[in-house]
Amino acid sequence: MSSKRSGQILFIFLFITSLYIEGCQRGKADSKRVVASFDKQTITLEDFNSLYKDIIASFGIKDNTEQLNSIKRDLLNQLIERRLLLHEAQANNILVNDAELNEAIERIKADYPKDKFEEILKAENLTYDKWKARLREDLVIKKVLTAVVDSQIAASDAEIKKYFNTHKGEFDRKEEIRVRQIVVAKEEEASAIRKQLLSGADFAKLAQEKSLTPDKAKGGDLGFFSKGGSMPEEFDIAFSLRTGEISSVVKTPYGFHIFRVEEKRSARKTSYNEAVPEIKKLLMQEKREMRYREWLAELRVKKGVKIDYDVLYE
Repeated sequence: MSSKRSGQILFIFLFITSLYIEGCQRGKADSKRVVASFDKQTITLEDFNSLYKDIIASFGIKDNTEQLNSIKRDLLNQLIERRLLLHEAQANNILVNDAELNEAIERIKADYPKDKFEEILKAENLTYDKWKARLREDLVIKKVLTAVVDSQIAASDAEIKKYFNTHKGEFDRKEEIRVRQIVVAKEEEASAIRKQLLSGADFAKLAQEKSLTPDKAKGGDLGFFSKGGSMPEEFDIAFSLRTGEISSVVKTPYGFHIFRVEEKRSARKTSYNEAVPEIKKLLMQEKREMRYREWLAELRVKKGVKIDYDVLYE
């Protein structure tokens, strides 16, 4: 199984378990086989399999015992670790208020075309309320990690300098362009809008009026990006345009696009001072991951996590 597919399974599993975990009730497993116990909680094989079987069935995975056992182990550990982190948050009175939650919701929705977000939730058989509850938990966990892990790590000037000297070429800037776009659902509408633009219509104004994507609020301004970066490959057509030129209609999974290049930045070398923020971010991410794994191992010992693999692999 590819790591991407395995990741999809874990992603869906954790959406489900975020509201399920409280079903792993304290002391309710007297007549059931316990697959895991920790911090006075138990997870029974019956509870675990009720989730696991649905997930495996949805992906059509079968007849590979070693692969299935690996997935079982990963799923169970993900469930345990998530609950441990949420308990740490509760113990330290770490909460996410409604204002923080709503801000995160709006930020996430802004990355999707109109109505696309609801379609994705529906495709995953998730209600909006379940997704919202999951997001609140994610934000709580992020706060826990910031409070516990980030407070214990730092990237020194010497480490940043050393990294720059051994990775100089990685920070050289590729050619970048700043682009506006208009996105509509139908090709005929896109063609009609393009004719207006070629006749002198204001691009930003039409984007605000017609475009379906969140960047319409900024007149379709996507900011600067480089080829092969964060944008879909269909956007690369914009690199062949002159500043101020209007593109042809471009079809992507999001709809029908029209682009205009606002500015261009040539490829260039990056100085040490320019690279410092990015290097610091990279180093902090490495240190964060390492310290998180260490702390989580400590937490599992502290909470007495026990897994019965013989029961799990049945």
